[in-house]
Amino acid sequence: MDKTSPIISIIMPVHNTGRYLADCISSIIEQSFTQWELIAVNNGSTDNSLSVLEKFAQRDSRINVLHLENANL
Repeated sequence: MDKTSPIISIIMPVHNTGRYLADCISSIIEQSFTQWELIAVNNGSTDNSLSVLEKFAQRDSRINVLHLENANL
C-alpha cells in the first residue's frame, strides 16, 4: 500500500456547525496518525460551515467536501 493512501476514512456530517468546525477539523489534523481522509458532507448549512470546510480543504488535500442542498438526511 502506498504511504499516501488513506487507511481511515472519516465521514463527518455537517449542518450549521460553523462555530465548532475549525476546532473539530484541527483536532483531526493534529493527530499523530496521518493516513486518513476526511469526507465532510455539508447538508445545506445556512451559516459559515461551507466556507470553513472549503478553507481547510484548500490547505489539506486529505479533506474532501461534499455539498448537498438540504437533503433531509
